[in-house]
Amino acid sequence: MLNRRHRRSYLIDGSIERKPVLLRRIVSIGILLLIVWYIGGKIFPYFLSSIGKNASVLLTVKEGSSVQFSLQGQSWQAAVSNVKLYPGDKVMTKSGGDASLTFFDGSRIRLDEASEISVEESDRQSEGTSTESVALQSGRLWVSSVQKSAFTGAIVRLVSTTNFDLDIPANTQAVVSATALTVLHADGIGITVTLKAGRNRVISIGEGQMFTLTDQALKALADGQDPYDFREPLSTQAIRDPFVVSSIAYVPTVPSRPLTKIVHPVHSSVRWQWRHI
Repeated sequence: MLNRRHRRSYLIDGSIERKPVLLRRIVSIGILLLIVWYIGGKIFPYFLSSIGKNASVLLTVKEGSSVQFSLQGQSWQAAVSNVKLYPGDKVMTKSGGDASLTFFDGSRIRLDEASEISVEESDRQSEGTSTESVALQSGRLWVSSVQKSAFTGAIVRLVSTTNFDLDIPANTQAVVSATALTVLHADGIGITVTLKAGRNRVISIGEGQMFTLTDQALKALADGQDPYDFREPLSTQAIRDPFVVSSIAYVPTVPSRPLTKIVHPVHSSVRWQWRHI
């Protein structure tokens, strides 16, 4: 009797039956490649660094204020400082809520109470154009972009509302809602506004100007009226708005940690650093 390893399978005519080994190998390799492709597509995004897609946005919450956040459409939960947000995440402030979002270039967005925002893009590129984008769902926000010299490379900062999209230049301080834009400061020609009513016309609202869209204004835009007709100079009332005043003076709070004084051993200079206890 032949050993099992050397056993042959014969046909009726006495010829040896040869199994399709090559075909089975090709099928096995194809299945293996599909598995690797599927697993790689699921795992690879988690290894993206801050240079590339999905740079984190840092959430800061004022202690004791009512703020909630939602990750990727999940249920709302109480928010705390230093949570890292990514595209698809949302933040909502209740009455008395105080929260801010800081992007990778240092630009900051602060939410007024009873407001909701979603992070749409936070794309940092070492080459090409980086993008920061949020959508205001309700309420108001304060946007403060850094000076042009603070970030190397091209960058686009976008704020979207139900009535218009905003392209935010460097060195901007402005208040945004779905029906109003107040520009305290902005480089160049100001904030570029793309209207969603009235054939998506594009206008610029410069420093020291306000732009308001009442129901009557929206109807007029739909009828073809010039959107520049709805600009007006910055008013004293707008400057004294408590949200504006507090946003200008706003400094994100950091969890309380004691300071340790350190003397440099060479230069004998004094510096301060945070020390965890």
